[in-house]
This record gives sequence, C-alpha cells and structure tokens, in this order.
Amino acid sequence: MNRRTILISVALALLVGAALFYPASSFASGGSTWKMTCRNPTQYKVSVNFYYMEGPLSEKYAGTYTINPGGSYTYNVPGSKCPGGFSGSLYVEGGRRVDLWITGCLGTVHGVGNFTACCWNVTMDICKQSPADDTQIDNNDYGFCKN
Repeated sequence: MNRRTILISVALALLVGAALFYPASSFASGGSTWKMTCRNPTQYKVSVNFYYMEGPLSEKYAGTYTINPGGSYTYNVPGSKCPGGFSGSLYVEGGRRVDLWITGCLGTVHGVGNFTACCWNVTMDICKQSPADDTQIDNNDYGFCKN
C-alpha cells in the first residue's frame, strides 16, 4: 500500500469510530435532551461534578451539585449534547472531604479529559469501592457505580 491509501484508511477508521461513540443524531439541532442522574444511597453528603460532551473529544464542566444522604440529582444535558462523566467528593465524619473516583458514563474509572460520549440517559449511584473492613474512609474508597 502506498502512503495515500494508508492515510485514507486511517481517516475512514477515525470517522467510523467517532460515529460509533457519538451518533450523528446527537449533532442535530432540537435533538433529545439526555439526563445524567446521580443517586446517593450512602449515609454521607456528597458533592458531584457533572460533565457532558460538546463533541467526540471535547468535554464541558456542567456544574457541581450537593446530594444529601438518600437523595439524588438529575442534570439535563443542554441541547443535543451527550453525557460524559462524574467526579466529586464525599464528606465523612467531622466534615472531612475525600475524593470520589472519576468515572465516565460507561462506568470506567479515569481522569477528566478522557470521557466518552454516551448519547443516552445515564444513572450512577455513589457506592463503596474499597474492602468493607476499612476503618477510615480515604480518597477513592467511594465512587460511582453504573446502573
């Protein structure tokens, strides 16, 4: 294969990949408004950051919302954008703050800046992710579990 054929093949592969992870319908004006819901079944207050995708590789911070124990919050993603992911903090005894795992809409743990677009409604629960016998809650002992 010559260089031009290789470049065209790579470009087509990237376009097909982007179409799979960010459907063309999400770019249409007046498209569906997707919802991102975070539920907090724990005994702790949490502060959750919501992120949505402006394009296949471009995320946008949507805001931080406090969710009390047993509560939930639903963020309506603007226009035809798609859910991206969550991050946040959990407040334990004495008001001490610990970080939650940063989690994408597919339920994978990774850093902000590596989210994938999920063009559907996304619901996550705050959940314990470390061994149950921990006596002190530390960073990343809790995170987001996909429903």
